[in-house]
Amino acid sequence: MPHSRIVHLVIDRAYVDGKTLYALDQMGIRFVVIAKHKMAAYITALAKSVESPLSYERVETVSHGQGRNQQVETLLTR
Repeated sequence: MPHSRIVHLVIDRAYVDGKTLYALDQMGIRFVVIAKHKMAAYITALAKSVESPLSYERVETVSHGQGRNQQVETLLTR
């Protein structure tokens, strides 16, 4: 059993084709592509963002500290 596992990947200033991104997705690795305004990924993402309303909310509970010093914080992301 491995001691660590890559679950998130940020790609910046690299050429990665759709086939590779699909393979990452199939392995359960979430990826972020930092895109410039003239890149196809940027144009596609912008078009998709216009299609869907901004009504999605995610609530996440995060713990800080341990024992009696532990604090719980609720984060809301829109």
